[in-house]
Amino acid sequence: MSRRTLEGIQASGGLRALACQMTSLRLRFGSVNGGHDSFCYTHSVRRIPVQAWVLAVVSGVLQVLIFPAPSLAFLAWVALAPLLVAILRNSSVNGELLDESGKSLAAISFGQAFWLGYLCGVLWYLGNCYWIYNTMHAYGDLSAAVSAGILILFALYLGLYHGIFAALLAKVAQPRGEATDPRTRQKALRRALYSIPFLWVALELARTEITGVP
Repeated sequence: MSRRTLEGIQASGGLRALACQMTSLRLRFGSVNGGHDSFCYTHSVRRIPVQAWVLAVVSGVLQVLIFPAPSLAFLAWVALAPLLVAILRNSSVNGELLDESGKSLAAISFGQAFWLGYLCGVLWYLGNCYWIYNTMHAYGDLSAAVSAGILILFALYLGLYHGIFAALLAKVAQPRGEATDPRTRQKALRRALYSIPFLWVALELARTEITGVP
């Protein structure tokens, strides 16, 4: 860590700087005393709660159970709920640890939400598009390993849409204005809940127009 980086940490102060000093690098934009904003690169994925990962996995599995088998259509009403809970459950101000700007240190961030949604999406496409393996192996005369690799790559690509959906939802859920005010955070949570169908349909449309399959 360079001297300039250490000076940036010391000049910034506060809980945010301490977290950066312990777990990451502090990168300054502009001079140390110039009053410019700073960016803290942290290992955010490691800080995602285990419960959030579990909820993302459960959501992906529930979506697979809807289609193609065992075709439990009633799960369509709740299959996405675990992922939404994983992203939004820490949006309340009560009992949270806040930094000096009022930003929650427990809430799921934009980047963390992407990875949760991405995992959910990959699981969903692996289960839903199993036929890609059969098609490549039986009709494309490809080996089992190559066919499985194609399916995995396909799921890794299409899973990005779930990730983008989750990331946008987390972005919408971020409070605007005084973040320490419970009313502001509750308003942000309501805004996020209202935006869910619009974000989901928009990403479905984008997937259809850009990818075309399945």
